[in-house]
Amino acid sequence: MYLGVDVASVDGNKLINWAATHAAGCQYAIFRGTYDTWVDPTWKLEADRARATGMTIGAYLFPVMAVGAPSPEDQVAAFSKSIGQLSGMELPPTLDVEFPGGIAKTGRTRPELLTWIRTAIAELKKTYRAAPMVYTSARVWDGDDDDSLNVDGLGVPVPEILECPLWLARYPFKTGINAVTNAAQVNAIQLPPVPRAWVDASNVWIHQYQGDARAFPGFNGAVDLNRFFHLTRGAKGERVRWLQRVLGVLVDGDFGPATQQAVIAFQGQHQLTADGIVGPKTFARLCWANRASAEDRDAA
Repeated sequence: MYLGVDVASVDGNKLINWAATHAAGCQYAIFRGTYDTWVDPTWKLEADRARATGMTIGAYLFPVMAVGAPSPEDQVAAFSKSIGQLSGMELPPTLDVEFPGGIAKTGRTRPELLTWIRTAIAELKKTYRAAPMVYTSARVWDGDDDDSLNVDGLGVPVPEILECPLWLARYPFKTGINAVTNAAQVNAIQLPPVPRAWVDASNVWIHQYQGDARAFPGFNGAVDLNRFFHLTRGAKGERVRWLQRVLGVLVDGDFGPATQQAVIAFQGQHQLTADGIVGPKTFARLCWANRASAEDRDAA
């Protein structure tokens, strides 16, 4: 099990004991970087301290898409100014797609909101030279209730979304209870439903499975818990196709010997454990592979 956390200032934590968190098996942490253009202090307070334990870190932008709110470009610029450039060893930026209070509160139509989201994704990709992750849920993305996009019903192709690794929220446990971290119990949780735009029912990298967990080592307030789905030989599907596109090998959706050897070679080139398994650290480095290639071309 690859356990991780995500944190924001609203969780009410004082300085986090990251050594205790890491010792409890936590391997990655994702921090809220901005809300709208407001800078969440959590990144500045905690990111370096978490990184120092050897954990993989990342940051997310929680946008406000209401009429009258800053544009996608302005919100991405505020995020970038706050977070700075992320290194190739960190997770790519994440765009949080959800609608607290419902879609009507934004004053926008669903097509307008989808355009807003696509603009923000394009701006993050331009700023960081890597496709961002997207945090959402199948209900928010595909549903047709008051706080859902119903993207499939809009009939608007979103081909670029397949390059955005998916981080899904779905809670099989109540919020506000003690942290559930038993490996057998967590591994037994069903995969969350995947939005249809990501094609494959297993095309999810991170699952936020418990919100506002309590009594997690190192934390004195609440924290959200996540599990990362690794890739290894024998896997099939869209995540393997994503991996093969990044590695520049035959794209057949089958993690066979050739793909495994390409992963091992990639890991060796980037001072990662060369085990042929795509865990959080290898995944993070892969997300920046296209940027590294572009920088090599620019240098030449």
